[in-house]
Amino acid sequence: MNTLATSRAHAGSVTDDTVERVNEASRHAGFDGWQEVVRGAQQGRIFSVEFAARRPESFVREFAALLREAGLRFTADSCLDLFMGTNDALDRFVRNRAGFAISRIDQLGLVPESDVVTALAGASRSAGIRQTPSKRVGKLAGVKVLILDDDEVSRKVLSAALQREGCSVRTAADAESAFAVLRESPPHLVVLDIVLGGSLDGVDFCRAMHSNSALSDIPAIFVSGHPQSQSRVCGAGIDPAQYFTKPVRSASLCTAVMNLVQARHAILAH
Repeated sequence: MNTLATSRAHAGSVTDDTVERVNEASRHAGFDGWQEVVRGAQQGRIFSVEFAARRPESFVREFAALLREAGLRFTADSCLDLFMGTNDALDRFVRNRAGFAISRIDQLGLVPESDVVTALAGASRSAGIRQTPSKRVGKLAGVKVLILDDDEVSRKVLSAALQREGCSVRTAADAESAFAVLRESPPHLVVLDIVLGGSLDGVDFCRAMHSNSALSDIPAIFVSGHPQSQSRVCGAGIDPAQYFTKPVRSASLCTAVMNLVQARHAILAH
């Protein structure tokens, strides 16, 4: 624990809660703690990583800081499974899985039941009068969109713009959560930021998504608050369906989504 605390100090603002969660997950997987996992990875072992569905939003960002401090990183294969290890070991692993001993680290970032807050939703009442707003069928009704952005305000703004036009929107704050959405219910289109807080950025996510044959034709609209980051997309050999610099105009985003969905339907029809 002392060694991990020292590592945490170098890694940046990583809370004691995240440290304990990482240690607990490591012990649950049969290791003495996170430092034993790190030593194994530095010796060339590959670890399969699974994140709990319930976890603090900041957890992946803080865990990524611990990874960077240890000289480790994530990668995702064509099945969207996550693996952790050193750069060299992961690169060899992606090229050829054979001969690699894989250990599992399950349920990283598990939120104890006592920390789960249950929200109760009820009908709004005002002097016994119920007002039912008129419903307009949006031009994007039935379109499923995944928004991947680590900024909560951006997620809300982008979601609101698309939902007003009838889109069914799901959001994710990090690539790892977005992979879970892809497995559960693949969207028609993905809107994603390039710079993310976890170990995988938007380019890594897009590359992994398109390496999966079942997801390879899902268009990706990139958005970014850093115009210079567009070169990261081009340098990675990824051809985005559209690129916007934040702040994104709602009308422009909805038009781009409609054009891409219509083009995709036209291709599938043939």
